[in-house]
Formats: sequence, C-alpha cells, structure tokens
Amino acid sequence: MIKKVYLLIISIFITLFLLNYCGNNADTTVSNPASVKDDGTWAYILDNKLITKDEFEKTYTIFIKMAKIVALASGVSQGKIDLASQNIEKKRDVLERIINSEITFQKALEDPLFKGAEGKSIIENFYKQALNLYLIEKEVLSKINEPTKDEIEKFYKKYQKEFQANGVKDLNSDNNQEKVKNFYTSRKIKKEMEKFNAKLIGEKRIKYNESILENYLANKITKKQVEEDKEGKYWILNIDGNNLLLKDVIYIIDSQLKNTQIAKQISTEANRAKMAELILDGFKKAELGYRTAIDKGYDKNQEGKKFIDLVQKRSVAVYYFTNNILPKSNVKIPTLEDAKKFSSDPSNRKKVIEFFKTKKIPVTEDNIVKATYEQLYFEYLNQVNQSQAKFINRLKEAHIIRISEKFFETASDKIQKKILDK
Repeated sequence: MIKKVYLLIISIFITLFLLNYCGNNADTTVSNPASVKDDGTWAYILDNKLITKDEFEKTYTIFIKMAKIVALASGVSQGKIDLASQNIEKKRDVLERIINSEITFQKALEDPLFKGAEGKSIIENFYKQALNLYLIEKEVLSKINEPTKDEIEKFYKKYQKEFQANGVKDLNSDNNQEKVKNFYTSRKIKKEMEKFNAKLIGEKRIKYNESILENYLANKITKKQVEEDKEGKYWILNIDGNNLLLKDVIYIIDSQLKNTQIAKQISTEANRAKMAELILDGFKKAELGYRTAIDKGYDKNQEGKKFIDLVQKRSVAVYYFTNNILPKSNVKIPTLEDAKKFSSDPSNRKKVIEFFKTKKIPVTEDNIVKATYEQLYFEYLNQVNQSQAKFINRLKEAHIIRISEKFFETASDKIQKKILDK
C-alpha cells in the first residue's frame, strides 16, 4: 500500500509534467514587441524576448522526445506520439504550454524560497533528476522498439487468462491490440530498467543509513537539526565515498509527507521502515544515474544541455505550483476511504456494476472500489488542471505575449506536404 501511495505522488508529477512541459532559451531581444513584423521567421514573443522559428523547433523537438519518454514509461505507443507531432493544432498547443511554463518558472524564481539555501538545493536536485532522465532516455528508452505483431500475439497467449480477466477477450479489435501492446511495452521497460539499474549498482560501492531517515519520519530528528547539520552527520546514502545528506533532499521528503495518505501510512514503526527503504531506493537510483551520466559526458553535449535545462526549469515550475499554489485551492487528492464511501452510494454503485457487465469485468468489491478510486482520481486531475489554468491566466495578465500567425500558416503547409508525400 505504501508503494502505491508513493507512486501516486510520482504519477501526479508526471501527469503535470506531460501536460504542461517545457521552457525556452530566447535568442533575440526586441524593444517594441507590437511593432515586430509577422513575417514567419519567429514563433512567438514573450515580453521583450523574440523566439525564432528555429529556436522553437528545437524546443518542440525536445517536447516530443519528452512525450515519448513518458509515453514509453506508460506503455503508450510511439506511433501515436509521432502522429500527434504532425498535427498543427498540437504544435500550437505545445507553444502555449511552453509559454505557460516559462511564465510560471519566472514567477517561481520571485518566491523567497528560491532565493535561499533551500531553494538552491531544490534547483540542484532538479538538475540531477533531469540529467538522470536524459541518461535513461539515451541508455534505455531510446533502444526499446514497438513490439511486432508476432510478439504481441505471443505475449497475449502467454498471459491470456490475465487479459481475459480484465476484459481483453481476444485480439480482433485495434483497441484490444493496443492494450496488449501497452502491457508488453510496460513489461519490457520494467525489465530493461531493472537490468540497467542492476548494472549501475554492481559498478559502485553503496552504503545506507536507514536509521537517520526512519528517525526523521518519526520526528525524532527535527527539520531544524537537519538544516543546521554542518558536519554531515545526517547522511542517508554513500556512493563510492560520496555522502548524500538528508538536508540536500529534505524538500522532496517533506513534499511527500504533506499527503495525508502517506502521513497515515508512516504512523507505525514497521511502515516507516518500509517507507525509508522505498525512498532510499529512489534516491540511490537517481544518484547512480546522475553520476553515470556525468561519467558519460551527457551534461556536456548540446542536446543534453538543452534537454537538462528545459527539464530543470519545468521541474521548478511544477514544484512551485504544486507546493505554493495548489494547496491554497479546494482541490484535494482522493483517498481509498473516499472511494469506499462513494461506491457505497446505491446509484454510484449501480453505474459501476453496469459498466463492469458491459466490459465483462468481474463484479467484486475490490474491483468496484478500485474503479471508483480511478474515477475520483481522474476528476481530481481535471480539478488540478482547472486550477492551473486559472493560475496561468492570472500570470498572463502581467506579460506581453504575441504568437506568429504567419509562422503557423507556414508550418501547417509543411506538415500537410509531409503527410501527402507519405
């Protein structure tokens, strides 16, 4: 249960990341944005920064690369992502999200948090995470191809009972084939990631200091003690003689502890030990990935630098929104108790059961609660997006924003020609 709750927090971050990803590096300054001729050579202007079409195309390409990474990790086919990239509406949508990300990032840096030591630590950790993500993309995800028709059929036969229990009775429809393909890809990614992590672990000397983390979760070590640790005695992980200090990652842990479900789960000593183990495992993989990426020089090549810069900026923007803006709204993440209460209502329960019957899903109490929770969680994400949209709209009022119509007319013609040529 602890692992599920922890992964839930990660999934929220990933969802926000995919829906609102990107930043940019402007390359031209203009004194009067309104007077700039719309000749198709630039994509948009944000305040006094003009983004050329070439700069936007580079950023857009990285967005598609990031979308593929998240899609692969979620079991979505690369083909669908590539198809989406050929849609001019999608391209304009990405541009809007780039602008949203940039103005949120600027707003975040105005916050006192990012001006102090803790803020610098946050930004540094996001840099490490971005570099680790780039390593995973280069070493694992980019090497995973979509399964062939034969591989899908063999995979379905191997797990036919499990698929049929979940409503996938055969491979006669495109929808069922897509579901099997997603499961196949997810399983393959998991296996390749396990092999990759095992290889990294085997190449390093690793020591753990679980008791420090467990004592912090139990409030036996205070945040003040951790922040004032100048001797480095509160270390939680050591890789090849290099310590990862609790104060360097305390903001990540505290962010997770704000969730009521996690707070309840670590109320017992046994659960605190499990949570500490899970958190340490995550930090271990991130640190190993970061150090390996540095060794391979991924922080030096041009694509890597841009990729890391964009991801780092976006991470700061997402962190600011989820920790400073979202808590002030009435949006609350659903709990299993909420799902049980909601599913106990006769009318709600009837709808779920009717849906199960049409999809030939076994009607069990566990399945009903699970489906209800997924419904509540989906509604929660919609509320998060609505809250974010309101926040973004308020931010836009303080900025000058121009989008080149000429650029998108030209881009649309090129995309249309590319599709016709195929």
